[in-house]
Amino acid sequence: MELIKIPVAEKQELIFLKKLLGVTKGKTILDLGCGTGKFGLKLASEAKKVVGIDISKASVAIANRTAKRYKIKNFEGVVGDFKNQGYKNYFDIVLAVNLIHHADDLEIILKHVGKALKKNGRLVIFEMNSMNLLFIPFLIYYGQARSHLTWQYLRSNVFSLKYVLSRNGYKVESLRRWGWLPTALYNRSLFFKKINQFLNQVPLINLFTAFNVLTATKKSSF
Repeated sequence: MELIKIPVAEKQELIFLKKLLGVTKGKTILDLGCGTGKFGLKLASEAKKVVGIDISKASVAIANRTAKRYKIKNFEGVVGDFKNQGYKNYFDIVLAVNLIHHADDLEIILKHVGKALKKNGRLVIFEMNSMNLLFIPFLIYYGQARSHLTWQYLRSNVFSLKYVLSRNGYKVESLRRWGWLPTALYNRSLFFKKINQFLNQVPLINLFTAFNVLTATKKSSF
């Protein structure tokens, strides 16, 4: 079977993510907002099954073509907004990478995620930190300012995320920080990774880290 080639930076992201998720062997995973399958396809190598859902038909088509090319039979890409998928007590893990700042109806999404998770299932949110002002020139440079600098983006700070999760029946189990300098620099040297790890541990400074990673479980019935 042909293996998916992974750049150094992406490999480090995957190592961090797998460490965060813990044992995925035999688990059912939902990659919510999967895009072209950047993470979901790789997690499928150990998981029992990975379902990737995204509103973009083009992205899901790419994910499914990639799965077919690399003979990844336990990945399924689905087009949709997760409101009418019909999953109930099905997933061990729901992963949402950079989804929150695009979601107009976050509370509705959280409601359906709660129904889809098993009793001891976990919701893992990997989200851009709107308190990190370095993102602004980055988004302007790439022409994404209009689509990203929105109310939903401002809401993606850690304080708002904790609040909305608690209000919708979740308990935040852990919070981790990820990045300061762009992780693409890891492709040049892992020294940049050490700098990021140091900054992520410094009180107050770590409030402005690039990404916040929250793990939450259900605290009420859905």
